[in-house]
Amino acid sequence: MKIYDDNDCVTIPILTDEELAESNQAGYVKTDRENTFPELLTRYMNELKNKGFIEQDISAVTGLTKSVISQYLNGKKTPSIESLSALCIGMRLYPERSELLISMANRGLSKFAPRDRIIIRYLTFCPVREDYTVISCNRELVENHFLPLTSL
Repeated sequence: MKIYDDNDCVTIPILTDEELAESNQAGYVKTDRENTFPELLTRYMNELKNKGFIEQDISAVTGLTKSVISQYLNGKKTPSIESLSALCIGMRLYPERSELLISMANRGLSKFAPRDRIIIRYLTFCPVREDYTVISCNRELVENHFLPLTSL
């Protein structure tokens, strides 16, 4: 079911208690390591599509164009850590899934870098906090004199 914010923009809902419990099961992400980055991203996006979200919705919540997302899905382009973080936050991926996508794209964040600490917090809590969106992450990054993840 699609949810809209106060500005009539689509937003991905936070995780239900059942989805959160599922994410804590042993071996939840383990089998995903057999896939390539594009296959894994496609799988995660298809889960959202099965909930009624279309590529345009995912583009809207991440600040990435449908064309760029398509290039990631087709393996024609590997996302930057900024774009990848925006995808994970916008799609409200479980932290384990975000970590896996980031590692499969050969990207990383440092818990010692102030900018990365902000992003890591959003990656960790976006599935369970409605106010943790790409827009709010961008706002906090800019307030702390860092570049935003995307142009949202």
